[in-house]
Amino acid sequence: MHKLLLIIAVVGWRVALSSEMMQQTTGEATFYVAGQEELHSLLVSQLAMQSLLTNMSQDFTAHLAEYKAATGESKSVLANLSQALTAYLTKNATAVHANEHDVNNINMHLLQEVEELRQKVIMHETQALEMADQLQEKEGILQKQEETIQTQNNTLQSYLETRHEMEETLQEQNLALQQHVQSLQEQKEITRKREEDLKEKEESLKLQKVMIQQQEEMLRHRGNLSQQQQQILHQTNREHETLKMDFENQANRTRQLEEECQSLEEAKVILEDQLQECRQNVTKVTVKTTSPTVDCDGLYQQGMVESGVYTIFPACSQIGVSVLCQIHEEPGNYAWTVILSRRRQTPQVDFARNWQDYKNGFGDPDGEYWLGNDNIHALTGGGSYHLRLEATNLEGEKRFAEWEHFSVAHEDFQYRLRLHSYSTISTLGNVFVEIDDVTFSTDDRDSDNWSKSCSASRGHGGWWFNRCGGVYLTSPIGNVNDDFTLMSTWYFTKSSRSYVGLSEVKLMVRRQ
Repeated sequence: MHKLLLIIAVVGWRVALSSEMMQQTTGEATFYVAGQEELHSLLVSQLAMQSLLTNMSQDFTAHLAEYKAATGESKSVLANLSQALTAYLTKNATAVHANEHDVNNINMHLLQEVEELRQKVIMHETQALEMADQLQEKEGILQKQEETIQTQNNTLQSYLETRHEMEETLQEQNLALQQHVQSLQEQKEITRKREEDLKEKEESLKLQKVMIQQQEEMLRHRGNLSQQQQQILHQTNREHETLKMDFENQANRTRQLEEECQSLEEAKVILEDQLQECRQNVTKVTVKTTSPTVDCDGLYQQGMVESGVYTIFPACSQIGVSVLCQIHEEPGNYAWTVILSRRRQTPQVDFARNWQDYKNGFGDPDGEYWLGNDNIHALTGGGSYHLRLEATNLEGEKRFAEWEHFSVAHEDFQYRLRLHSYSTISTLGNVFVEIDDVTFSTDDRDSDNWSKSCSASRGHGGWWFNRCGGVYLTSPIGNVNDDFTLMSTWYFTKSSRSYVGLSEVKLMVRRQ
């Protein structure tokens, strides 16, 4: 390319030079002769220049041919590149169009998700506000409970002081009572001896009276009764009457002493009962003035000392639930929360109930009762609990079984029961072997795994039935074995699968 530009420049310069020289030749014809030599040399120069131009033209032609060949090859390459580029652009245009469609879909989906997230954020903000209000309300309730506890603690302190004073007074009264009883017993012994003496004297007087009467009869017959004998007779009669009155008075006094002894014994029993009741009340007040707890084991840790009916607050419930708490000191020191209690009593509690009754609970913890499925879920749904079954057969033999993991789901899941890890220390067999992962059923809401209703065929009680086999703790209490319509169980001994009638049952839970 540089060579071509150089050739063109030289040619241009030569043409311009030739033109200038021609003008000089025409204008100076008169000097032809004088400039012939100069013209000759100029022609020589022109020939040399022409030869140079010829060579340059040949070089230019060769270079031009090379350039054309290169240009043709470049055009072929460019054509191929153009075709490939066109195909690539066409493919990319199709992909871009598809991507634009996908991007539009993704944008629409993202917009929907953003809207859903915005709605969720609004809902969560609303829930957070509601929870904040509930938390504030609970803080107020807790503050009131703390104030109540403080008041109860003050009352308890006063009550304890009063109890101490009462115990001292009762001890003094008991000591005085014992002394008085001892004195009365001594007086009673003296009175008994006096009664024996009086009886002897009375017998003697009776004999004397008989003898005197005989003598009077004899004297009347003889008609010579003397005045002295008459006086002696009257004196003897007066002494007899006096002794008789003394005997009656002594007998009355003895009866009074016996009645006083009886009254004092009764008063002693009453005072001892009052002292025991006072101690029990102090125990219950001590338990009640501590912080609310979710189950009986919590109450036991706070100072509960004996089994009985107490109030718990499962799942931080603001409304307390009355339950039967049962303390087991061997093995270990535990307090179990009883969720089912059955026994013979008058009248019997009817366990043929509907779903709502089993949901809420029914009966009396002092006797027969069902704690309620909501309360059982509140107790066990959020933690790990043991389960214990205590059963008594018709002959009075008691056995038990325990499982290490027990829970009941929410009503939305039909109170599904989870149970496993049967304990080898059990004396009952694994009577619940078929009810793990089974939902609750009642006569009006059947969800068992039988084509018919297990509840209807097993006494109309509610239970985790599965296919109806195994154990029936909500059926009526009967008096015979091998009747699965009555409260009964199989595996009363680990090797026996026959149905054994039950007279008493307790089902209870405790935290691990």
